[in-house]
Amino acid sequence: MKTLDPRLIPSTLLSRGQQAPVEVRPLETASLARTLGLVARLLGWICSLILYRVRGRPLGLAMAVEIRSIIEDMGGLWVKTGQLLSLRTDLLSPEFSRELSRLQYAAVGFPFAIARRCIEDELGQPLEVVFSHFDEHPVAAASICQVHRATLRSTGQSVAVKVQRPGIDKRFARDLFLLRILLKSMRYMPGMGFFTWDEMLWETTQIFREEVDYRYEASNTLRLRKSLRAHKVYVPQVFDCSTRRLLVLEWVPGVLMSSFLEMGREDPEALNLWCRENHVDAGKVGEKLFLTFFRQLFEDNLFHGDLHPGNILLLRDSRLALIDFGSAGTNDATLLEYYKMSMKGVGEQDFPMAVDYLFLLSDRLPPIDIEAVKAKVVRTYQAWSERAEHSELPYYEKSIGNMGLEAGNVLIENQIVLSWSFMKISRTWATLDASLAALLPEVNYMKLVSTYFKGAQKRAVGHLCERGVLTLVEKMHAASAEAQMQLEEMGSKMFRLRAQMSRGEYFVDKIVGLVTRTAQVITAAVLFAFGVIEYEFEYAGNATMAHLIDVIPDVVHENRAFTLAALALLMYCGSRLRAALRGPGR
Repeated sequence: MKTLDPRLIPSTLLSRGQQAPVEVRPLETASLARTLGLVARLLGWICSLILYRVRGRPLGLAMAVEIRSIIEDMGGLWVKTGQLLSLRTDLLSPEFSRELSRLQYAAVGFPFAIARRCIEDELGQPLEVVFSHFDEHPVAAASICQVHRATLRSTGQSVAVKVQRPGIDKRFARDLFLLRILLKSMRYMPGMGFFTWDEMLWETTQIFREEVDYRYEASNTLRLRKSLRAHKVYVPQVFDCSTRRLLVLEWVPGVLMSSFLEMGREDPEALNLWCRENHVDAGKVGEKLFLTFFRQLFEDNLFHGDLHPGNILLLRDSRLALIDFGSAGTNDATLLEYYKMSMKGVGEQDFPMAVDYLFLLSDRLPPIDIEAVKAKVVRTYQAWSERAEHSELPYYEKSIGNMGLEAGNVLIENQIVLSWSFMKISRTWATLDASLAALLPEVNYMKLVSTYFKGAQKRAVGHLCERGVLTLVEKMHAASAEAQMQLEEMGSKMFRLRAQMSRGEYFVDKIVGLVTRTAQVITAAVLFAFGVIEYEFEYAGNATMAHLIDVIPDVVHENRAFTLAALALLMYCGSRLRAALRGPGR
């Protein structure tokens, strides 16, 4: 198995604010009373929301902070759902979107004894049989799992061992049941009926399935490891001892983007020194991140769905590695083409075309004046493009995420809702912006989008030529194999023919000789006829035939050469046929 090239491993990046070790607590059993209490808090908040809607009052920051607190206390799938909902900037106010985007899991681990039991249950053997070394204290934790560092006994490879928290699948299933009831009731809320809640429920169900079964993540990792090789982006190796609740991956010794950003805030001089030492250019890294996401999205149709700074690793020479592929996205080909053409319109500043394709990303359009809405969105795009040209403006005002937010506000005012299938793309943009804001503070997205499409066009031509050559080689190989089979079959038939005609060899020689001599006579006659034609019609003054010969000036001479070549070939074939029929030694 090919692992990371040691020459790409960077030096350690230390910050003054060292990351605190993961806190470990005993597993808590979720009591019915606590669950009912949290549900009651949630229902109370929903009642307040309905009153605000009925009275036409705007939802303030206090309401956003309260719902974030409730969701964090509920944990599990509720946090995932809140993060997903935060992407609907076309539905929620900016305050709500920002507050929900801050949802975090309590990074609390569980005791090693429990982790050991889970690992051994999955492996079907003692932990020491598979691992020669295993760090008991987790290096990372979340509500669904925790990660340990270990060493494989068979190869000595350093690995990251991701073990699922016991009982999390049952807890997620319970949360999904309650969430299904809640979302089905949301369609009856004032001003919420047009929103596609069923699609949100479907997306949440998919998240549930992917989160509780690590075979999805293992498959995503293997597929992206293959596709991102062409991008020169590294993805860790997956090891065979991975199971439904256990994932064993290559440990990639890079520097987390989150540490890089933290050092940039705390000690810029030390960060610059580290960059020089490891040949890391922040601008190049930012462009690579942007371009690889576009390539994953538009060319591979397989993209990392959660590119937050904790899932991006920096290597030497401005190279990148990505980890944690629990959320990977693919899209319907039609939807993807619509989004691609919309972004191409943005890059070419053809905003009417961009908006036309943006409308096609909606599940359905209401009976409204579409041209009037289109004009508003076009003006929004034009204002954004003017801001994008000014490098001194804050990154947020120039980001693609901000462009989508402003366009989304116009759409939601007219009850145009984008497909939930598009939300995974929005999530990736939202998480990627945290890194790009620091790496490309003066970015001009118009130029960057245009750069991508130019490169994509060159790659498309290259792939076309490569496929053509490969197809030609395959056909030649197939033809060669078929010819070989036919020659072998012909040889077998010729052998039988020799046996059958051994007594008639004299007559075969006569026939072959006769064919050869006949060909010679015909060839001589043709050459003589050509000579007569030239003499009779060119020198005798027949203008019509002379003109015909002038129109096709090389036909006569080319035919002479071809006839002589054919004669030689026929004579050669005759001699070979005679030799073949006589057999060896005759």
